[in-house]
Amino acid sequence: MSVLRPELDWQWHLVRQLDELGPTVRPRYLPDPAGLAQVSGSRLLDAEFLRAAIMRARPAEPTTGDGSRDDDPRIGVSRMSRLYCAALNCVALAGLANGVGIDLSPGRYSVTFDNNVPSRVSIGPEYEGREVLRCAERPTSWPVSGPVVATLDELREYVYTNLYAHNLGLLFTAATRMVNVPERLLWTNAAEWVAVLMDAAIEYLDPSSAAPFVADCQALLAADSLPGTAGHNPLRGLVEWLPYDGGEPAHGIQTRHLCCMLYQHSDRHGRLCQNCPLLPLPDRAALVRERRGTGMVGSGGPAEQRCVEVGRDRIARATRKRSRGYTV
Repeated sequence: MSVLRPELDWQWHLVRQLDELGPTVRPRYLPDPAGLAQVSGSRLLDAEFLRAAIMRARPAEPTTGDGSRDDDPRIGVSRMSRLYCAALNCVALAGLANGVGIDLSPGRYSVTFDNNVPSRVSIGPEYEGREVLRCAERPTSWPVSGPVVATLDELREYVYTNLYAHNLGLLFTAATRMVNVPERLLWTNAAEWVAVLMDAAIEYLDPSSAAPFVADCQALLAADSLPGTAGHNPLRGLVEWLPYDGGEPAHGIQTRHLCCMLYQHSDRHGRLCQNCPLLPLPDRAALVRERRGTGMVGSGGPAEQRCVEVGRDRIARATRKRSRGYTV
């Protein structure tokens, strides 16, 4: 791994910040991709490459319960976009919370595919000659140079325009032209990772360090409009936190309004997400608490076993309906 010097390289501070945000956020940025196959972020906006990426992300093994393979491309596009949104949101919003505006328009970074999905971002030669943006209202301790804007609103506008208007929004529009999936589902995948980052900041950082993450994420999800995007804010109203029994997390249990469909993927074996609307709230709360300190997957405990049971039951019921000629 190349040596990132903290006194000189702002990317060292980015790596450290993501590490402090815990196991769900930590792997989204790849500081040294040497030896790994990478593509420029701009490739995902190439129609032929995007179509191939969606097809690669589909289930590879039987998932329907009757031994047949579910080739539903909706699962592929949701899986691909969800992991891609994870990497981009974590990098952009971690920089923003530290007063650093990172340009994540498509040609400014590269992406590594893991398990057939674009899941880790690297900032390397693509960013040469590009300074980050700084902010007088939120001064940064990172060793960066570049122009300075006066207000936090200006810094947010820069980050959001490059990430959403110039990148993910274009990707979602292109993907929905290829696959019959609502664009709202793909925007939910993006909104979810704004919410995940906020939850991670609350869980792993001290209150003063978490405060800018919470402020940015809440403001972004509640805004009426999104910079550079026509009409209403497509991130608004897609994720909420529901109170449950007064226990942790005190701000509520994160809940998507649309299921990502990934429980149907062969990699998941029916496992529902801890924020899935198909999983009853008590089960979601139990899963969130079981995974505290371990990330979104891998606890193996009774709450996770329960979410697999619920997901497999849904798959089995859908398979029976298909066998009777019903449309699922």
